[in-house]
Amino acid sequence: MRAANGREVVLVGAGHAHLQVLEAWAEASPPELSLTVVVDQPVSVYSGMVPGAVAGDHPLEEALIPVAPLVAAAGGQLRTSPLAGVDPVGRRLFLADGSTVEYRVASLNLGVVDGGTDTPGVPDHVVSARRADRLMDAARAHEDGPIAVVGGGAAGVELAAALAGRGRGPVTVVEAGDRLLPGRGDSVAEAVRDALEARGVEVRLGAAVAEVRAGVVDLSDGRELEAGLVVWAVGAAPPPLLADTPLPLDEDGYLRVRSTLQVVGHPDLFAAGSCASVEGEKLARAGVHAVRQGPVLAGNLEARLSGGRVDPYRPPSDILTLLNLGDGTALGTKWGVSLSGRWVHALKSRIDRRWVRRFRR
Repeated sequence: MRAANGREVVLVGAGHAHLQVLEAWAEASPPELSLTVVVDQPVSVYSGMVPGAVAGDHPLEEALIPVAPLVAAAGGQLRTSPLAGVDPVGRRLFLADGSTVEYRVASLNLGVVDGGTDTPGVPDHVVSARRADRLMDAARAHEDGPIAVVGGGAAGVELAAALAGRGRGPVTVVEAGDRLLPGRGDSVAEAVRDALEARGVEVRLGAAVAEVRAGVVDLSDGRELEAGLVVWAVGAAPPPLLADTPLPLDEDGYLRVRSTLQVVGHPDLFAAGSCASVEGEKLARAGVHAVRQGPVLAGNLEARLSGGRVDPYRPPSDILTLLNLGDGTALGTKWGVSLSGRWVHALKSRIDRRWVRRFRR
C-alpha cells in the first residue's frame, strides 16, 4: 500500500553508489522519506580488498560492510531477498520471496555476474572471483599444485599475484585476448605483465578456455593446462533477470540510462554502477564510476521526489588504477604512467580502508 506522502524510495542493492546514498541520508535524511533497501545478502563486499585478503594482508572481514546498521542510520527498513522482476509502469518490484515492494522513486545498483559461465565444466570446477567467501576457502584449502586464473583483467591480475604470494604452487594467468588489462594503455599492460612474470606468474595470452575438467583446463588450441585450483575472473555479464523485464537494454544486455542515471523511458527509476550503460559513453565496468555516481544519484533521487532539477554524471577523463601485487607492493597507473613500490601499496591500503570505514555504523 502506497503511503500518502508519495515519498517512498526503494534502493535495490548495496553497491558503491547506494552505500553513498545511504551515507548521505544517514547524515541528513530528506523529510518524510519512506526508505526501503532490498539486498540479497546482509553484507556489502568491497571487492578492492579481496585480493589483499587472499594475499594475507588482512582478514576478509575487513572488506565487509554490514548493511543493516547503515540502513537503520538512514531511517530505512531492510529487506533481504533477491530481486526477481520489475514493473516500471506500475512502479512495483517483485522479490524472490514472493513479496512486492511499491515505489515512488527507485534505484537499481545490481552489479554484474560472471561472464563465460556457459563454458563446459565451469559450474562444477571453478571458483568465482566474485564470491569472496568461497574464494578464500578455496585458497586456504589448496595445499600445493598448479593454479590457473582465467581472465587477465584487473581482478585476474591481482588474484594471480595474491595466489602466487601464498607460495602453494605455480600460477598461470589465462587470457583469451592478446594483452592483459583490456581497455588500458599498452604501457600499463606491459608493466603489469612484467610485474607478474617477476613474481613467477606465467601469462598465456590468446588462450581461450574450451572446457574445465577436474584438475585440467582445456584450451581452444588443443593444449591442456594442469590446475588443482581454477579461479574464474572472466569479464562481466549483466544480471540475467534484466532480460526478463520490460526495461530498455543495450546490445550487451545492460540497463540503458541517461546521463542523469534515469532509466530511459522511466524517469522515476534510476540505475547506477556496473549494471547500467550510460547513453553516449563507453565506460569500463569499474568500481570508480559507481563511486563517482553515488553523490549524483543521491541528489537526483531527492530532486525527483521534490520536483527539482536532476544533474548529469560526468565521468572522469582518466582513472587511477591501483593493483595489489601480492608481495607488499602495488602498481599504480594514471595518464599512461606506471609507478610501483611499497608506498603505492600503502596508498592503496589507506584508500581502501578509509572507504570501508566510511560506511560502518
